[in-house]
Amino acid sequence: MTTYEQILHRGELKGELKGKVEGKIEKENLVISNAFANGFSIETIAMLTELSQEEVQKRLNALGLT
Repeated sequence: MTTYEQILHRGELKGELKGKVEGKIEKENLVISNAFANGFSIETIAMLTELSQEEVQKRLNALGLT
């Protein structure tokens, strides 16, 4: 494999990983917003998503839900 191909492959792997991470965050945000809209407490949402209560609150704020 040439150096160019190695660099290209590394870039593809980084892009794949970035997409997976972004997808995971989007899914977590969907769960957070749905749970909050259905009356779940921040404490319960944190437990379900395995995020801290502070992170759940931060995401709710970013989503404009609090």
